[in-house]
Amino acid sequence: MRRILFLVTAFLVLLTVPARAGDDVLRTYKKRFTAKALLSDREHVLDELSESRGAKALDALLWCLEKSREGMADRQKAAAKLRKQIAPVAEKYQEKYRKYAEQQAKQGNPNPRTHPRWPVRLELDKLTADLGFVEKQTAEWRGLVELAIEYHGRVVAGMPESAQQKVREAWERGPLAARDWAVRAEQWSLVGGVPTDWAFEMLERGLAAEADPRVLVRILDGVGGRDPARAVPLLVSKLADVRWLVRAAAVAALERTPSKASIDALVGLLQKENGRLQDDCARALATLTGEGFGNNPVPWRNWWEKAHEGWTGRPEPVAEKDEDEGEGDKPAPLEVQEEGDAVAGSGRTGFFGIDTRSRRLVYVIDVSGSMNQAAGKKLEGSRADRAKEELKRSVLGLDDGALFNIVFFAAGVRIWQEEMVVADATTRREAVDYVDKVTVAGGTATYDALQAAFDLGDVGRGKKRGADPEGDSRVDTIILLSDGRPSAGHTTSTDEIRAAVKEWNAARRIAVHTVAFGADADKEFMSGLAEDTGGTHVAK
Repeated sequence: MRRILFLVTAFLVLLTVPARAGDDVLRTYKKRFTAKALLSDREHVLDELSESRGAKALDALLWCLEKSREGMADRQKAAAKLRKQIAPVAEKYQEKYRKYAEQQAKQGNPNPRTHPRWPVRLELDKLTADLGFVEKQTAEWRGLVELAIEYHGRVVAGMPESAQQKVREAWERGPLAARDWAVRAEQWSLVGGVPTDWAFEMLERGLAAEADPRVLVRILDGVGGRDPARAVPLLVSKLADVRWLVRAAAVAALERTPSKASIDALVGLLQKENGRLQDDCARALATLTGEGFGNNPVPWRNWWEKAHEGWTGRPEPVAEKDEDEGEGDKPAPLEVQEEGDAVAGSGRTGFFGIDTRSRRLVYVIDVSGSMNQAAGKKLEGSRADRAKEELKRSVLGLDDGALFNIVFFAAGVRIWQEEMVVADATTRREAVDYVDKVTVAGGTATYDALQAAFDLGDVGRGKKRGADPEGDSRVDTIILLSDGRPSAGHTTSTDEIRAAVKEWNAARRIAVHTVAFGADADKEFMSGLAEDTGGTHVAK
């Protein structure tokens, strides 16, 4: 909120238009936007503003952006209040269900699908329904925020040149000169959305002058997707940055900037890099070429030597069928191997067909009650049995020196170790022993589990990475396995979870690979989460 007010104030001071006309514009749009209107009515206001010209129209758009963020924050507070009410009720219900399940197990029914209509469950259902409604409202306000940001660049680019110059001066003297890195990062995100030459020149200077990698990644985002002749040399220059986070952002930007020079750079980097960035290069090359050589640099180099002259542009994406369901998902950019084929010393980690070269990996595994169900026609044992066996195989295949950890989640979250652990013969065996002891019961707190995994990247040597912007995260990859929809924890809204991951990931760039286990898994959510983060989705 403070950042938006800062930005709006700059415009009000520097952009001059006849006062009465400007006041009329602002007053009209404020009245329409704040009226008790449908979501579509507010969207119409933003649509109209996106087609407008002039500083006051931009002021109105920024005012709507501020109000959208306020609306989202209010709904988030209401949701937090409901979650506090839900927590003790859910705990009471879980305890009642646990005792009931124990009684049923003694009677030969180890996984009861129904139970009596307890009043505590009815109370929980009512609170959960209220929370769902509030979370829907939160998602609507968030959509308005995203729409206003998207339209911002269009409006600025359509303003008269003199007004654009004043906008530019306001940014350079205001948000872009702020000491707070988060203020600068947010403003660079807005600059990146302005399709003008002067905005590109600002981004170019920003790459040269900015030191904080958390801000640099936002600038690189803005450079990606622009004219390849101008953008690619800037992006390639950052592939040599010593900080992994910056190199990862440059690779992602090259993926959105189709050109032979982009492919040249990615093929070359794939041969030099190790760990997660090899996965990133493979994903980017697959997107740009339509080929599927995985993260092995040799076939990519051999193929590109022959295909270089004939390459004419990025192909249209082709949907790939899920293994069990027969429906299309985004083609996997990584090599898809047989389960458990990765072995220590290979540089690769395999998990249910996902093959990654990451050396900073967190496994996030669902052990809710539904994981006790049968794994399926093609797999023996329960889902939990299969997940544990594959997890143990994957852990035993980790190379010495790799960092890893395990997060199990049901209604709550259980983290194996407080910090990331260095893989060796001892820690791999200790992890396997821990996996064997984990019990299966309860709901599905997906948000809480992912938050714990992201937080592990910031913990190391007794301090948070936020205090050390030059330090890279100790986590670059998360593998999430779940067989159901979120049903417990901080939020059960899949839209809220995806939005939170995007926010956490803005300055981290962690890839989240997802495994949707069983027919009840929310494949749309899981595949969307993978796509949001540059990960791979597998359906089992």
